[in-house]
Amino acid sequence: MHLLLFDSAKFILIKRLQVHRFCKCSSWSFLTKTRKYVRISGTLHLHFAESYAIIRTNIRERRFEKGRKMVIQENLGILDKLKILSDAAKYDVACTSSGTKRKGSGTGIGNCVEAGICHSFSADGRCISLLKILLTNECVYDCKYCINRCSNDVPRATFTPEEVCQLTIEFYRRNYIEGLFLSSGIIQDPTFTMELLYRTIWLLRNQYHFSGYVHVKAIPGADPELVERMGYLADRMSVNLELPTAEGLRTLAPNKHRKNILTPMRQIQNGIHANKEELILYRKSPHFVSGGQSTQMIIGATPETDYQILNVAESLYQKFELKRVFYSAFVKVNEDKS
Repeated sequence: MHLLLFDSAKFILIKRLQVHRFCKCSSWSFLTKTRKYVRISGTLHLHFAESYAIIRTNIRERRFEKGRKMVIQENLGILDKLKILSDAAKYDVACTSSGTKRKGSGTGIGNCVEAGICHSFSADGRCISLLKILLTNECVYDCKYCINRCSNDVPRATFTPEEVCQLTIEFYRRNYIEGLFLSSGIIQDPTFTMELLYRTIWLLRNQYHFSGYVHVKAIPGADPELVERMGYLADRMSVNLELPTAEGLRTLAPNKHRKNILTPMRQIQNGIHANKEELILYRKSPHFVSGGQSTQMIIGATPETDYQILNVAESLYQKFELKRVFYSAFVKVNEDKS
C-alpha cells in the first residue's frame, strides 16, 4: 500500500509500508499478554495493566458547554490520521537539536547524536529530521488562539500507541527520520492524556527497542508520577508556557493556569539535578531528561512589550534552567468576533 506523509504542505510517497489496522467488526474482543481490546457500544476501549485508553472509531458528536459540538471522524486509516496530526503539530515550534549523545546498544534500533534533530544540520553537513506529530488533536480546552480547540469544526483523529511506534520504526528504517517529537491535545483530562503519551514511549523504548532521540510534551496538570516516569524514557521534555503573562493566559486560555504550567517545569528541573547526583554515585543509573527541557511562548496574541517578553524569558532561563525558550509568532487561525 502507499502512505502519504504530510509535512509542511508537501507529500512524500512511501511505498509498501505495512501498517496494522484494527478489526472493523461490530462486536469483538481479544486478549494479549499486555493488553485487552474490547469493542463496546461503538467505542474501542484499550485496557492496559496500568493505564486505560479510549480510541474513538465511529462517527458521533460530543457535546460541550453552551451546546458546542465536536465531530469525530469515522474509521480513519493511518494515512488520514497522519495527514491530520502531522499538520496539527506544525504550530508547535518547541523542538531543536537533541543536546544529548547516546550510542546504539547493539540490541535495539537507532542512536542519538548531539548535532541536532528537527530539520537541523550536523557537523558533517547532514540534515537530521524527526517525525513531528500529535497523538491526538481532540481537545477538551477552548483556547482562543488554537486551531484544535473544542469549539472548532475541524477533522479529528487519534493515533493508538502502537500506530505511533510502527510509524516511527518504519520511517527510521527508511532513513526518513532519526527521532520523534510527540505532543498531544488534551483528551478527557491531563492525566489521561499523559498516560497515553507514556504508554506510547514505553512501548517504543521497551517493545520496539528504539534508542533514537525522543522529545515529548509534559502535560500541565497531569499526575507528577507520570511526568517522572516519562523523564526516564525521553531525551528532552517541554512544557509550553503558551503566553508570556498570566493575565494573557486567563484571557485567551481560561482552562489553563500558570501554576499548573510551572509545576512540571520545576519537577523536571529538580529531577535533572537529582539524576546528576545519582550518576556520580552510580554510573549506570538511567538518565533523566538528558537533553534538558524547553518551552514555547506565543508572541503577538496579547499586547505585551518586547521588554516584558524578554524579562519573562530571562526569568525562565535563570529559575528553571531551560535549554531554550522558543517564540512562536501568533497566527490567526480562528475567526472570533472578540
